Amino acid sequence: MTSLIPGVVDLKITEDKTNREYRLDIGMRDGHPFSSRVVSDGTLRVLALLTLLHDPKHHGLVCFEEPENGVHPFRLKAMIELLRELVSDPFSQDLDERDPLSQMLINSHSPVVLSCLEEGEAMFADIVSFVNKEMGHISRKTRIRSVKPQGELFPDEQRDSVSSYEVKRYLDTVEKFEGEG
Repeated sequence: MTSLIPGVVDLKITEDKTNREYRLDIGMRDGHPFSSRVVSDGTLRVLALLTLLHDPKHHGLVCFEEPENGVHPFRLKAMIELLRELVSDPFSQDLDERDPLSQMLINSHSPVVLSCLEEGEAMFADIVSFVNKEMGHISRKTRIRSVKPQGELFPDEQRDSVSSYEVKRYLDTVEKFEGEG
């Protein structure tokens, strides 16, 4: 947690039996502890995620929607890298077949999050409208497409894949954002 939230040096959990709840205090470098009731939503999200991923009883799939919410954009890259270290790489030579897999599915609108992903880790989702002229009806469906290098797309595959050029155009917005910070 200290690598994601500078200044954090300690976590203290106490049980309040009267109110049947736990109290969490976050110790800071300057010596002042903060109750979980006053820290940011982003800090609580990071803490909850790290707790889940470090739970020795946890295995399987974690679905994490919009990790960018409440987290400073400049800390997102570090958080994504940490998450990558905490989940199983099914293609790793070091993978022990006896250990349960731990996987993560992230849903995000953030080009910063997308810029942290490696080839083959991202899928694009968008909405497609279908028009039935005879019935005067429009229906919308979610389309999920894989990412392929521009030169590998054939005309019949263009509707089923997103080109790396389209991804690059989207990622270029990160550089614009970082230039403003």
